[in-house]
Amino acid sequence: MGQKDENDAVLYDDAYSDDERKLVFSLFGRTMMPDRWEAVQAVYHKQDLPVRFKTYDGIGHRTNGSINIEVAEFFRKVIEQPR
Repeated sequence: MGQKDENDAVLYDDAYSDDERKLVFSLFGRTMMPDRWEAVQAVYHKQDLPVRFKTYDGIGHRTNGSINIEVAEFFRKVIEQPR
């Protein structure tokens, strides 16, 4: 997630209904960054789920070459793990 990402899908009717929007806001907060982003992370961590969250400093709603490489490397390692 980009630290400067202001693209909040919850605000749009093509992504969330009014009821869903109210639920998201009541559970996780109205402000996407950093409030809701941090609240969602806390839920995952409390459940001890094997996830990795990362906030990219100075990045908005986009990626760059180094982020793309990092994400590809993450998935390569996941795919190659023995099952």
